Amino acid sequence: MRNRFSFFRISLFTLLFIGSTSWALPAPVAEVARKISLKEAIALAQAQNLDVAQAARGFELAQINYDNAWRTFFLPAVTLTSTSASAYTLGAIPGTPAADNWHQNQNHGYPSSALKLSVAQYTLFNFWRDRIAFDGSKLTFERSQQLYQEAKRNNKIQIINAYFQSKFNQESLEAANRSYQIAQTVLQLVKSRVPLKLATQNEVDSATVDMNDALVQMEAANTQYQTGLYNLNVLLNLPVTSLLDLTTPLETKPISLNVNQALSQYRLTSPTIRSSKLALQLAQNSVELAEKNRLPLPTVSFTGLNISYGSTYSGGYTNEQSTSSVPGGQIELQAAINLTLPIFGPGGLFGKDTVRTAYIQAELADLQLQSANLNGESQVRSFFVQIKQVQDQLKTIQQSFESSAQLLDRVVSQLSSKPANRLELRDALSSARASELSFLQITFSYISVKNSLFQLIGIDPEDGT
Repeated sequence: MRNRFSFFRISLFTLLFIGSTSWALPAPVAEVARKISLKEAIALAQAQNLDVAQAARGFELAQINYDNAWRTFFLPAVTLTSTSASAYTLGAIPGTPAADNWHQNQNHGYPSSALKLSVAQYTLFNFWRDRIAFDGSKLTFERSQQLYQEAKRNNKIQIINAYFQSKFNQESLEAANRSYQIAQTVLQLVKSRVPLKLATQNEVDSATVDMNDALVQMEAANTQYQTGLYNLNVLLNLPVTSLLDLTTPLETKPISLNVNQALSQYRLTSPTIRSSKLALQLAQNSVELAEKNRLPLPTVSFTGLNISYGSTYSGGYTNEQSTSSVPGGQIELQAAINLTLPIFGPGGLFGKDTVRTAYIQAELADLQLQSANLNGESQVRSFFVQIKQVQDQLKTIQQSFESSAQLLDRVVSQLSSKPANRLELRDALSSARASELSFLQITFSYISVKNSLFQLIGIDPEDGT
């Protein structure tokens, strides 16, 4: 069908030839536009789009948080501390012990230093309570990986929609420009026939109105084109006023999924379902943790270790000493078992309210997952109804276009053999232009609906459309 639209351009040149040869359109001064395909636009956006860059930084932070959670769970904290100081006694207050023992208490500014290695307390076993918390961190990190991929997919869909919106605006502007040029040509043609008494002044005035209307439509189409291009440039992280020549055609491609396949995919990869499943898993973990915390389960822990070395210069000799956390210089490893039973507090008697709260949150998360499944099925089925509707509209528009094309061909072919009926020509041109714009608009709607479906079920678009 796209090939059949070429008649509109051929008709323009035919009218220009039939019109007055002394009249010509002024040549516009066009800036050089950068040619870019849809594939190039997607690659450019994925490399330098600001939203994708923010998503990448968010994923990097999630990776760091997960690594910290892993080290907290599997490894004790080890700290090395170094200190160095010196003090000089300026004097002593008379009548105080410091004055009575001046020579013993006086500091001469000699340096003292110390080095300390500390291994913090580490839980060896607490009936998997720490493990439950770590598993929650792991689930959150895995979801963050998915969120990063979803951000890239959403950006890709944004680019496709913005690209084809701009492509639609570009072709609409070209169509509006052709309509304006044809209206100018018709006006010149009518004016040239007034001296031959083949046209009246009323027809000239009417043709002038048609030309002005075409000019208004062309200016509106240009505004829409510029606005859409600004939005596309922002997504591509290009200067907002950059001129682009979009080379990928605006066309439809059949969808490869049926309703049942889309529903199955939704339950597996939908961002909404994945987030709801994560919330349910975390809530279930909280229930298990709350149940364990209300019981007097023992905690086995390593109490830590401190080893220090110090040296002090005392005017002629150096004192050195090594100590551990135990007086006397021994180095010991200690383990402890703690039992805690929450009797009454903010969580109620024996933690009853805390446990019930955890169960309620798990039940809410489960209800939200069920709701997401039901709403998703409704949305998926609605998208397929819209796709079917747009496909039927495309067939209808094609039939309307073929009729308008035949009419315009007949009208244009008669211009060189007999006086033209200006109103008939205007109606034929208007019908053909409306069919072209309707086809472009419905094609863009088809692409948008498909991409919304793909975004909902969590898969990449098919070849850009």
